[in-house]
Amino acid sequence: MKMNKKILFIGMTTNHGGLETFMMNIFRKLNGDGYEFEFVKEFSEEKIAYEKEILKNDGVVRTVPVRDYDGEIIKKFFMMKKLTHDFFKQHHDYDAVHINGLSTNRVMFWVNEAQKYGLKVIVHSHMDRDVFETINGRLFTTFLKKSIYKTFAKINKLKLEKNNNIIKFAASKNAGIHFFGNSDFSVINNGINVDKFEFSYKKKKNAMSDLNISESCKIIMTVAKIDYQKNYPKIINVFNQIKALNSRVKLVIVGNGDEYPNILRLVKKYGLENDVIFLGIRNDVDVLLSAADLILMPSIVEAFPFALVESQAAGVPGLVSEGVVPLDENITGELTYYSLDEDDVSWAKVALNILDSDINEEKKLKMYKDVHDSKYNLNNSIREIKKIYDR
Repeated sequence: MKMNKKILFIGMTTNHGGLETFMMNIFRKLNGDGYEFEFVKEFSEEKIAYEKEILKNDGVVRTVPVRDYDGEIIKKFFMMKKLTHDFFKQHHDYDAVHINGLSTNRVMFWVNEAQKYGLKVIVHSHMDRDVFETINGRLFTTFLKKSIYKTFAKINKLKLEKNNNIIKFAASKNAGIHFFGNSDFSVINNGINVDKFEFSYKKKKNAMSDLNISESCKIIMTVAKIDYQKNYPKIINVFNQIKALNSRVKLVIVGNGDEYPNILRLVKKYGLENDVIFLGIRNDVDVLLSAADLILMPSIVEAFPFALVESQAAGVPGLVSEGVVPLDENITGELTYYSLDEDDVSWAKVALNILDSDINEEKKLKMYKDVHDSKYNLNNSIREIKKIYDR
């Protein structure tokens, strides 16, 4: 009897974001079909995203709490080295170790220890720059800590670039250059299950009813973790200006994160409590997107956000940050790129122009077809991943 190939996923967090969705899409497609999967949980107390689903479908979750310690940074690095070393000393029977990373520093601990056992290591970059303003969702407390972290990041980037014994993947060209410099890497497109996001009036009606929003209102939606890189203060500031120009607009936020208390305070400061709806983490994003008229994403840092592929498949135009969101993301031609240097009033006017445009059902279905026929269809991504797992 042919044995399943055993794959270890590293990089899953508590957030139901693009990186986590990428891993789960592979798990859902390949698990039990010649492959079995284990996931590393890098903290001891909280559950990783989709943990219940993983365990229900015979996946394995292994705890290696490299993120628990948040004290002196040098001690933290030594602790991470010991924990990753001890893990692979006990578990090294994998056919592939697939490391999905936002940080070159954390990635290198896993790479170094996995390679000691001759394992096939895939390093997959999901970010086009390091976010040095935050670590584990909290601000750096000292300039020294930030400087040390940046120094280690530069060293580890060079190590990744010169390491010819790993397989190098990236969510976008810029994400690959960030991790791997001038060395060769493959771009694996963030594919989605396109059929799930096809627009229908039935889904829209259900979503509007669930949200308790009148069908005469326009809905601006943001589907993203509430953290630094997604630039939520800009989202709220722009929406405040939109409300000053058009009262029949609501903002729906799908996601959660460390910055939620600060963003809620900003909403209250502007008196927008009845106009901004926080939904937290949801499993019915495809239904919610059927109700959206615009996706707003003025991100500070991005690689290739899943949410924009999903929203375009659902027939929703987007207003996104220029020079941050990759141009390749504009699959349908319905993303508008705008500079973060422009003020909130200008952003609001552009948003209202998009809301006033005619995105009828025919156009929505054309957007769906554009995504369906593109390289961002999940089936294409899975085909490329399988080639590497089977190599």
